[in-house]
Amino acid sequence: MTRCPENIQLAAGLPGDGFLSALPAELREVLSCGADPAIYPRGSTIHSPGSKLRPGVVVTGLVRAYVTADDGREATVRYVYRGDAFGLADIFVADPALGLQALSETTVLYFDESQVSHAVANDVG
Repeated sequence: MTRCPENIQLAAGLPGDGFLSALPAELREVLSCGADPAIYPRGSTIHSPGSKLRPGVVVTGLVRAYVTADDGREATVRYVYRGDAFGLADIFVADPALGLQALSETTVLYFDESQVSHAVANDVG
């Protein structure tokens, strides 16, 4: 069973000024259909520093992006809000120091990396 209709519905509920709204409808549909949703409880780690970050968009919730110093201290770099994308630059250059944490229950729609790479390489949108 495909998740495509559910993913398109998730993406359709995002703010009009979010990442996906800036893309052509056809590309939004392709990325949404190839995506995998994931739900994270408040306080959980979405991405650990040092691991590969998958490209995605925050559907619900609030995410803290942070870096960790050698002594274990953390510094917040930015907040990732509903409709914001993350991990797109990691397709080209990995940022091993970046971590992501759910500050509230958060739903993320993870894009298929090969579809994102194809869209970028072919200047789709």
